[in-house]
Amino acid sequence: MDVEFERPNCVICGENEGRPAGAIAWKDITFSYLLCDGCGLKYMSPRPTQASYAQFYKLEFWDQKVADQGWRSDPDRQRWQLDPEDGFQKKLGQLNRRGERIAEIVARIAAPASGARVLDVGSGFGSVAAALRARIPCQLLAIEPSDLARAYLEDEVGCEIVGRYAEELLTPQPYDGSVDLVMFNTVLENLIDPVSILASMRRVLAPGGRVFVYTPNFYYSDAMNPYHPYVFAPASLRAIFELAGLSPVAYHGEPDPKPNAAPVCASLFESVHFALVGDVAAAGAAAHQATSPPRPSLEQIERGQAHGLQCIEEERARRRAKKLRKRKKVTDAA
Repeated sequence: MDVEFERPNCVICGENEGRPAGAIAWKDITFSYLLCDGCGLKYMSPRPTQASYAQFYKLEFWDQKVADQGWRSDPDRQRWQLDPEDGFQKKLGQLNRRGERIAEIVARIAAPASGARVLDVGSGFGSVAAALRARIPCQLLAIEPSDLARAYLEDEVGCEIVGRYAEELLTPQPYDGSVDLVMFNTVLENLIDPVSILASMRRVLAPGGRVFVYTPNFYYSDAMNPYHPYVFAPASLRAIFELAGLSPVAYHGEPDPKPNAAPVCASLFESVHFALVGDVAAAGAAAHQATSPPRPSLEQIERGQAHGLQCIEEERARRRAKKLRKRKKVTDAA
């Protein structure tokens, strides 16, 4: 895939300067990140253009994810080859297990009513949507770029496909004003302009409708990835909501880590990602820009991330110790 790059300004504060914050490589291409000097948002710069991302999500994303479980260079292969027996079934099982956990969070903090109209943006294979419908009867609409995933959504999940790209939400749609819940499950960090797309929710949502965003938490998982233009922390995602004219009304996940707090990570899954629910703000986006709470400093962000990573490592150590104790019991019993 040919990739064209652009150098963006920070989507929150408009600054174009920042300190280097890591880089990753895929197929001999380097993807670099900055921590914004103005507000501390972590974002990719330079990054692929919208056209480059659109081609990737349509043609390669799920084939690559299913076949290879991650980004790895392979100069001898021009395209990732899907293995239906191993790759697809393994990935589908992982997605369904994660979908069950996310659907429980959606049902609890977004609380859609029975019969709600739910739009799943970047639905993938519909694991969250299907698990949510199993809990709460609802009508499922889906936006999904991948041809592979779209076929599965229609044939196996029973979603109505209403679009291919999230960017289509920037223009009027037939379902405007009729959607009770819009879900972005590990999707918002993939979008080049999350503020504008979230702002379009004010047109898409029915009265009383809500937006649910589930995304990696920078403090606990520095989710750099060639297809992640952003890595959000709770404060930066709240700022994105406010700039879009949405009011955060519910939060799920670990709080912003305090610099000197003892690690309190009770669940690796709960910490690595977090969720935010918002509804249409009473005032417009401009008012929210004026009243937005202070952003943490870069030093606070870096201390917070160090704390989060410590939490994750201690949780992993507890899990390893638990496995060793279990193995020892089995060995002693034998």
